[in-house]
Amino acid sequence: MKIKHTVFALAAILATGSAFAQIAPARIAISSGASAVKGNFALALQALCTANSGTMTAFNNGSNYSTYVCANATVGAGTAYSTKLNSQFINFGSSAFAEVRLAVQNGSFTAVCLINGWPAGSCPAADTYVDPGSTSGTTLAAAPSGSIAVGGVLDVEPSAWPTTVLASAGPTPAGNSLGVAQAFGLAVSSSLYTKLFNAQLSSTSATVSKPIPSSCTVTDTAKLECIPTVSKAQMATIMAGDEFNAAGEKGVGFLTGDSAQDGQTLIYARRVDTSGTQAAAQTYFLGLPCMKSALPIAPGGFTYGALDVRNLGSTGNVRTVLIGGGDVIGVMSGENNQAESWRWVRIGGAALGENAAPAQAGITNRATMLNGQYDFWFEATYAASSQPGAADFWTAVSGSLNTLAAPVGLANATQLAAKGSFKKDGLTCKMAVGN
Repeated sequence: MKIKHTVFALAAILATGSAFAQIAPARIAISSGASAVKGNFALALQALCTANSGTMTAFNNGSNYSTYVCANATVGAGTAYSTKLNSQFINFGSSAFAEVRLAVQNGSFTAVCLINGWPAGSCPAADTYVDPGSTSGTTLAAAPSGSIAVGGVLDVEPSAWPTTVLASAGPTPAGNSLGVAQAFGLAVSSSLYTKLFNAQLSSTSATVSKPIPSSCTVTDTAKLECIPTVSKAQMATIMAGDEFNAAGEKGVGFLTGDSAQDGQTLIYARRVDTSGTQAAAQTYFLGLPCMKSALPIAPGGFTYGALDVRNLGSTGNVRTVLIGGGDVIGVMSGENNQAESWRWVRIGGAALGENAAPAQAGITNRATMLNGQYDFWFEATYAASSQPGAADFWTAVSGSLNTLAAPVGLANATQLAAKGSFKKDGLTCKMAVGN
């Protein structure tokens, strides 16, 4: 009889998610959304975990899928994870979650898709997430039963997407301010950077808007005057994509002004329609959805004469194309600051950061947006589900993001509100104004 009672008691303990069970599913947060802020989002989670005396372990599948686990010690994959006691997992800050499974391969708008249950149409198929319980700790799987879909981060507010995206995605949630602003920039491949530099070096051509001083060399990436520039009108022409416009007709020659390069293929590393980076770029370069006479959008995956328009799911996919060879241009967030061969270029003479090279110590990629010299930036939002704990989770994440010591490409609420800085009041269609 005692044995029978013991068995029943053990079963009850396991059912309640006590110290004898692995992590309770209700402590696992599921999030889909922006790839642009993914690095800073991870830093914010790490700070929340550390604040509770925990250790964060990240399980990654490439750059688009990550699961972050907070526990009393580093967590191993497979059985080390699945047999770890529920009591040994530690919540991120004041939230109810000790694990966050994040997918960003289709960009910001998947936060809305996740909340609305992945409706057919503009939403892709439901995301999968890294399962730490798999042998490798990298296997992708559906969200665990009983886990909580909390929503996700968006680079701009949900209403900033074109109606073609919004129409079939279900109810459009309000965009709650994250309190931070994310800078974006134009990145080019090493090959295109060199061609732009050579074309603009002491050039007097009418097609080159900002000649580079003859004292510059292509390696002078720390001298802003030595960094090539692409005009807003040039990028708008590329993004409007038409084989009968100058970008489609001339390809690389359209950007360099060198007739010898006319017809050479220019690769535009475009993001998919659900991408927040794409929505930000369309707003900035094409006027969507702010202007009554906005420019058209080139669909991804088409070739227009000498213009090859890709259709890429995430920031990581753009970086892969940038370093893969050829003459490539694309938009990425300012948090991208890695040791790769691509380079930032100026937009109409205005520089995103302090250096064109992706990996340099001390680079903030936010100074020029704070002092008003650079205006390609937007204040990030989040879409929270109505599930238990979701609102508190985003409050904790927002607070952590706003107290990060030195996030690259990100300005916090205090910096945006400071006298002499610039702000947009959380509105994509509002111009930056000084405090």
